[in-house]
Amino acid sequence: MGEKSSSTVTIAASAKDCINVATDYESYSNWSDSVKSTEVIAKDGEGRGTEVKFTISAMGKEITYTAIYDYSDIPNGYSWQLGESDVVTQLDGSYTFEETGEEVNATYALEADLSLPMPGFMKKTAVKMLVDKASQAMRNEVIKRKA
Repeated sequence: MGEKSSSTVTIAASAKDCINVATDYESYSNWSDSVKSTEVIAKDGEGRGTEVKFTISAMGKEITYTAIYDYSDIPNGYSWQLGESDVVTQLDGSYTFEETGEEVNATYALEADLSLPMPGFMKKTAVKMLVDKASQAMRNEVIKRKA
């Protein structure tokens, strides 16, 4: 079982604004420090990535994995699971978006595990840092695009 973490950020935007940024996988390397590259492998009828390959930099290593996306809860959020990876053994995540007037509470939740040998507290810390940084980066990109 992987390590779980979540982070909620409040953004002066709509859920649609957040979804537009969060599902623009091709742009991740422009605004997320850990994402080195992405490749959308498959899309749904609305042009959203349903299978996306990521190359990230984490813990001094370059890690590649694919994520499989489920948009059945749009506009309230969406989720994903691990497709393939040689290092990542679990990757269950979601974004949920709760509009509160002119703002949205965007929650990023993740349960992840790696096959790399390391103490549990280090994995827990790594997942927490990843979630916190990703939430802030997404928030900053939504605000930037609205400006």
